[in-house]
Amino acid sequence: MVLKSDAIVPIGGHFFTHLFENAYTNVKRDLYWCISVEFDGIDYLGESWSIAAGIEWLRFDKNHLPLKKNIVASADSQPMSEASFYLTEHWPAIDWKFSLRPSVEENKWNLEFDLLIDFEGLNNDPVPDLRIKGTTFIDFNGIIVIPDNLDPKPKSEQEASAMVAQYMDFTRDYSCRNEQWRYVFNQK
Repeated sequence: MVLKSDAIVPIGGHFFTHLFENAYTNVKRDLYWCISVEFDGIDYLGESWSIAAGIEWLRFDKNHLPLKKNIVASADSQPMSEASFYLTEHWPAIDWKFSLRPSVEENKWNLEFDLLIDFEGLNNDPVPDLRIKGTTFIDFNGIIVIPDNLDPKPKSEQEASAMVAQYMDFTRDYSCRNEQWRYVFNQK
């Protein structure tokens, strides 16, 4: 049974950003965004499967932040990012694009996406040019600051907030949840 694109139906997802750096691998300090899409389960090769997709390591121009307007991105505009489809393992996207815009619903964004997946299929069931596209609402899960990922490490909510403010318009519109090992800032 060939896996067909129209059998893959998005049902939601989330996105977040992470203040991150890694001097050893020359990853400069910045906000790195991640989008995750959840799909209805599928029947494939006589079994039920959970599937998902993600686009990671996105970086947006400071003028777009906080996300109050439409953002459009693609593999061409975000060459350092990675996109993949998950079905038993991660299958890389050959090409992708998306549009993300605020919804009228509180803390919801409308995601329209198109992913071309390099999927070999399972059990010798080739699926050439698997294209997954759709539109769904996704939640914003906040701005994450993990002190151990930064040097110097922020020692308080105020220091973490000041670090984030260097990369986006970070005002009193956010509240902080201190989870001991990380700070999570969400819109109020």
